[in-house]
Amino acid sequence: MANRERTHRCLIVTILAALLAGCGGGGEQPELVAGLALNVLLTPPPEPCYEGAPLAFEFVLSGDTDTVEESAEPRRFSICLDGVELGDLSSPFRMGGLPAGTHRFEVSAAGAESVVHEWEVLPAVETVIESVVVPGGGVILELSSNYADAAFWASLDGAVREEVGNPLDLKHLAPGHHHIEIIAVRHDTTEDLSPAVMDWDVEVAQDTTIVEQPVPEGRDTTARFLFEAAVPESSFDVSFDGSDFVAADAEFVVNGLAVGPHVLLVRASSPTGAVDATPAEYRWSIVLPDPVVAVTFPPQNAAVEEPSICVHGAVRGIVDPIASVTVNGVAAESADGFETFSVVLDLEPGTTDLDIVCRDTTGRVVEESGPKVTYEGPLLLFPLALALYGDNRALVVDSGRGAVVEVDFATGMRRIVSGPGKGQGPAIPQIQTAALDAENHKYYILDGRNVIEVDLKTAERRFVFESDGDMGALAVGPGGDTLFLWKGKHDDQAILELTLDDGAVRTVSDGSDPGPGLHSFRFMSYDARRCELVALRNCGPGPVAVLAVNVKTGVRRVVSDPDTGTGTALPAGAVFFVGGMAYDAAGDRVMMFDRSCNSLYTVDLKTGNRARKLAGGPLWFIGATDLVYDAENDRAIFVDRISDGVCAFDMDDAGMTLLSGTSVGEGPQFRGYDGIVDTANAPVLGQTVAIVGHHAGWQASMICGIDHATGKRNLISGNGRGSGPGFGNVEAITYSEDRDRIFVLDEMASSLLSIDPATGNRETVVSDPAGRPAGWYEMVLDAGRDRVLVASYKDGLRAIDLETGALTTLIAAENLPKNSHRRPTDMAVDPQTGFVFTVRSGERSVYRLDPATGTGEVYASWEPGRSLLFQRKEYAARAVRVDTANGRLLVLTNGGMLAVDLKNRAVSVVFDEATGGGMLPHMLTTISLDSEHGLVFVGSNGGGAGLRALLAIDLTTGDRVIAAR
Repeated sequence: MANRERTHRCLIVTILAALLAGCGGGGEQPELVAGLALNVLLTPPPEPCYEGAPLAFEFVLSGDTDTVEESAEPRRFSICLDGVELGDLSSPFRMGGLPAGTHRFEVSAAGAESVVHEWEVLPAVETVIESVVVPGGGVILELSSNYADAAFWASLDGAVREEVGNPLDLKHLAPGHHHIEIIAVRHDTTEDLSPAVMDWDVEVAQDTTIVEQPVPEGRDTTARFLFEAAVPESSFDVSFDGSDFVAADAEFVVNGLAVGPHVLLVRASSPTGAVDATPAEYRWSIVLPDPVVAVTFPPQNAAVEEPSICVHGAVRGIVDPIASVTVNGVAAESADGFETFSVVLDLEPGTTDLDIVCRDTTGRVVEESGPKVTYEGPLLLFPLALALYGDNRALVVDSGRGAVVEVDFATGMRRIVSGPGKGQGPAIPQIQTAALDAENHKYYILDGRNVIEVDLKTAERRFVFESDGDMGALAVGPGGDTLFLWKGKHDDQAILELTLDDGAVRTVSDGSDPGPGLHSFRFMSYDARRCELVALRNCGPGPVAVLAVNVKTGVRRVVSDPDTGTGTALPAGAVFFVGGMAYDAAGDRVMMFDRSCNSLYTVDLKTGNRARKLAGGPLWFIGATDLVYDAENDRAIFVDRISDGVCAFDMDDAGMTLLSGTSVGEGPQFRGYDGIVDTANAPVLGQTVAIVGHHAGWQASMICGIDHATGKRNLISGNGRGSGPGFGNVEAITYSEDRDRIFVLDEMASSLLSIDPATGNRETVVSDPAGRPAGWYEMVLDAGRDRVLVASYKDGLRAIDLETGALTTLIAAENLPKNSHRRPTDMAVDPQTGFVFTVRSGERSVYRLDPATGTGEVYASWEPGRSLLFQRKEYAARAVRVDTANGRLLVLTNGGMLAVDLKNRAVSVVFDEATGGGMLPHMLTTISLDSEHGLVFVGSNGGGAGLRALLAIDLTTGDRVIAAR
């Protein structure tokens, strides 16, 4: 308890009561003067009056002025306090505080009657503090006063005094010294004039921290720890794996740990003996880590067209030597202790999961599930003709591959029946149409002038008819002994019959025979019941007529023709750009599709009436090239050169089914005529950003993101997504990681657009200030300078500042070689030197530009090769990228990829048709480089006869698979 000692002092002159007999005791009383009165003007004591309060009195005489004698000396008064004579004093009279109790004050003056004043003095207000110390150095103060109605006011650490509660909780003060002053205050505001005070110290709360420790799982059998305590100069105790606590240094090391889990507890003690009640804890394990085994090629959901694939992988985190790696039970090979490995797998039709098993020399086994790989046989590259052949199968003439391909509708599998590498005879060129003689296992292909017979049993090919005129339609006659051909050239138009045994040709019908004209016959079928050829005449786009030609008389008749009014009127919106005709003998009708408005029609051969079976909806018929009728299942089957698949249309419920075709990944299809036009790396998005479609006749450009691992595609901008300027003839795309923006170059509008990948919204960065198409052909991101470089055949090499949109000409057009670098196919910037490398389609060289000096030179060139596909010249450049990690340029060509060494300019083959395995490396357009995994992703636009897909290519082996389609 803290007590305050109070001393009361009275400032009056103390006269011992033993020396005084009382006021006026023993003296002679003064004589009173008539009319003279003594007034005592008091500065009255407070009500109530507390001990120690100062007092003041003032005395005056009042009365007639004639009876009061004036004197230069101040009048004297006799004062007696509590029976003690104080002597003769002048007015006013002041005195200090009096002790508690009742007091009597008497004053007298000569000639006047004395005056008496009495009052009560109360005890002064007192404050008492009782404290209780709590753990951590805090306190709780119990407050009391000699007045029960008192409140308490406190000042903590010099702060302004404020009223506080009782008890006063001070448990959560900051560490350090603290001082408090507290007074009690009565309800009448009388306060303790001498505050109660208290001083104390709050210590830092003890706490223990482990600031360094081993990894949670590791092979190291030595563990090092470093401890810290909240209180300086603390000591430490540790408990290891449940042992008793023992003293330890702030740096603690334990050696020879056993394999398995371990736990350490540590507590700190302060110099005053305060111990951390909650020790710090750390748990870890000594393990033999499993190796991490993974397939690095192919990516997830890849598709291949060969029945085998070379799988590449890697093992990481190796502790003990690896004894073996198997993929689907086949042992892998390695030259570096399985840090990398490869294995050739045979694939079953359909989708195969790659499962990896890794064993080390200790016997531990690690199993991982790898990617999925789909094998359905060779892809259809440019299918043009279709025929049913056997149960649930069809034959497709693939002009892009130069082969006849069999398609199994039950499994979706495809195989080459005859073509390059299978069967002898003439090559299968860009065909016009084809006709099947299933009974005799012969397939006849018309290439526009010549007819090639394909023996479906032997795969051999031979010419059965060679013409100097244009041939446009083909049908097999009765028994397969003859072929019917439409010959159409100027005025020399006729239906011919070819006898296959002797090659004899006769005219079935020409201009001398009656009936409608013979021009523009596209498809024919033989109607054995009527001995007629059912023919489709299409001047397209425009009205379509179905005619019949009697093969005996040559007479032609109209079956259905909108121009002549034969049959019911065409449905509204019919345009008719017909891609195929199917003959339904049992139903006595033909079917045809209109690529212009995506519709399927039937024509009744008896009445000529026409009906639409399907209109609008998915883009099913925009690339359709031939059509057959499957009577057994009542469905129309067509082949599509854009989706490169075989599809079925149910004539009853109008449902569509993909019977055969490889689709890798989900999302928007590459349906545009040009497929993938250009791509760019987008590391933040984790995708290849691609232009799809270009200025296609049936689909405008769109910007897609293609996930490398899964092949999934998402529409980023275009085709209704995102606001802002439209775009169509987009030539180039790039992605700025710093700005998180996709930039596309619209060649026709000569403008650079910025696209927000999150919303798809577009805005114009800059367009040609002259307001004219300036021929902006290609661009490349110069990230280090926050700009893009644009090649223009009118203005040369220009820079566009991405912040301001300012245009700067770096090299004038007249200073650039006209063909190569005013109109390049692709550009790349070396981030280290700032040089710009350009290539142009059809040329076999790389040109280097120096924007700083405005000079350029042929950097590297190479000799042409020969391509198996169409015997085209190989190695014509298409795209270029700088592979900084390997110090080289990667040049994509129409037959593979070359590397140009940036030190010595040496040219080498990365892959071509003779190296690596997988998709045919042709019609490739653009590169997306993944240096970290040693892969490139190559876009293929399909062109007139190619694959519309994104290929993943292993840069070490040249192996190729489809990553997205």
